[in-house]
Amino acid sequence: MRKLFPLLLVVALVVPSSFPGLILSRRAEALGSGGEFPAAPLLLGSPAPLHPSSSAPPLPTGLYRSRVALRQPADWARLEKLGVTVLEQGDDWALVLADEEQLEALARLRFQPQATDELGMLVTAHAQAKPWLAASWAEVQRSKGAEEMASPQFLRSLAPALKSALAALSSVDDDADGLTNTQQQWWCTGSWSPTPKSS
Repeated sequence: MRKLFPLLLVVALVVPSSFPGLILSRRAEALGSGGEFPAAPLLLGSPAPLHPSSSAPPLPTGLYRSRVALRQPADWARLEKLGVTVLEQGDDWALVLADEEQLEALARLRFQPQATDELGMLVTAHAQAKPWLAASWAEVQRSKGAEEMASPQFLRSLAPALKSALAALSSVDDDADGLTNTQQQWWCTGSWSPTPKSS
């Protein structure tokens, strides 16, 4: 028995190094048959490569589309002074593009912002129906920095077709409760929140 153990040890060490094809063929058989065969990491101690998920949420742009109320003619001058970009307008309302500071000012000045959507989330939600718009907006994001994108000059210089398309998108309200997904994220009132929504 003492003589047999060293012999078995030698065989165990020599066979894999002498017949590497045996190990590789076993791996190929496992893959071909659908069996599980764990892949080794690229480097010992290094994490496996990460692959971005196609369902990952869009990166925030810091820009918002919102509908505001206009109660008097002077409100138009106040909008102009704030530097927001008007996409559409009626007699007593306007659909605007605003950054976070402008949106806060609109609320403080009682423009009553409603149906507010984060712009990246809004475009992504309609990407399947309007792929050209998603591609155009992605190109804008790649070519401009976040600070430049939020500037009034840049927003006003957007192509008319892009402005019209952004204005025409319906707000993203997955649970149809009257609050956009953006507003639910602000106030933690989505169906994922542990705090129940008030009636």
